[in-house]
Amino acid sequence: MALHEYDISIEQRPNDVLLRLGRAIVGITIYSSEPFGMTSYYKDLSFVIEKEPQNLLALHYLAIYYEKKGLEGKSYLNTAKIAMINSNFAIAERMAKAALSKLQQGSPDWYKAKDIIDSINSD
Repeated sequence: MALHEYDISIEQRPNDVLLRLGRAIVGITIYSSEPFGMTSYYKDLSFVIEKEPQNLLALHYLAIYYEKKGLEGKSYLNTAKIAMINSNFAIAERMAKAALSKLQQGSPDWYKAKDIIDSINSD
């Protein structure tokens, strides 16, 4: 199983962004129907995004992770971030508005979604 090889590699190179991203992609793909099995791969995605905030592949799989965990607002927010990076402002605004409707008002993610909308409408 590919995950085992990633685990061995990451033991040797724990700060390697590509290895951590690869393990997250494989793990989320394998455990897509078992949300509890995906938790450790969330940590890998968080690590990658901390190092590379505009990593589209990491943001994409984070959106999938959130959707599978039933966190639609966070999934919509990540989709909005992807659209912003790609300068697809119509989709970014639509997804940020969808995120606002699902996120707790006043939460950090709610403000991130609001910032996306405000930045689009200020231009």
